[in-house]
Amino acid sequence: MARKKDRDIAWENAPTIRGKNPRAWRRDSRGNRIRYGSFETRGKYAWTLERGKPVSTASHT
Repeated sequence: MARKKDRDIAWENAPTIRGKNPRAWRRDSRGNRIRYGSFETRGKYAWTLERGKPVSTASHT
C-alpha cells in the first residue's frame, strides 16, 4: 500500500476537472476521472499509483 504522503503528492500533481471539487475529483494521465476517496478500492472511479502517478484501475468499456 502506498504511503499517504506519496498518494497526496501524486493527487496534487494530477489535472483538475473544471467544475468539480479538486479535493475530490481529478484526472489520471489517460484522462479518466478518479475520486480521492476511491484510492486502492474497486469501482468506477478507483485508482492507484504507478511510478508515482495516479492511474485509474476501473475498467472502462
